[in-house]
Amino acid sequence: MAGLAADLGVGVHIHVAEDRVDIDGGRRLARYADPTWLLAHAVHLDRPLAGTIAHNPRSNLNNAVGYARPDRFANPVQLGTDGIGADMLEEFRLAFVCLRATDVTETPQTPWGWLARDPGSAVTWSYEPMDPWYLAYTPAVRPADVRIDGELVLDAGRPTRVDPVEVRARAGEQARRLWARL
Repeated sequence: MAGLAADLGVGVHIHVAEDRVDIDGGRRLARYADPTWLLAHAVHLDRPLAGTIAHNPRSNLNNAVGYARPDRFANPVQLGTDGIGADMLEEFRLAFVCLRATDVTETPQTPWGWLARDPGSAVTWSYEPMDPWYLAYTPAVRPADVRIDGELVLDAGRPTRVDPVEVRARAGEQARRLWARL
């Protein structure tokens, strides 16, 4: 996989050392990993690996695998959800609480820095100021308007490119089909 990714000039997204059963993952991947890799979880990673750590605190806590403390490595860190929700501000708050549980001197600036931001986007929020200290303790902050490369894609909290009622209905149909097959 690493050779194919290198040949194609792409990175690798891999879950590594998420649980104690994969504690040997760092050793196995050390000779392959490179800076283009996205290392999901890394909760029990025992050594530095090249790549960006995708930190998923809600998923890790939900699966009872522990808290990753991703800043223990020099790697870049990005906050993620691993598919459990999509509210990145809530993920930021949870990451901050978990970080504070291990070090009370930590500030919300650390997990705030883990949020990936697209330079081509502009967001108007339902709360001002968008300061990490305020956001760490203020629930229900939501994007009101979002522009990507000048196009309004979220208007007063509603998507402009898709019908959310139709999306939910189709997703529900597919979920029922999947569960029936399981």
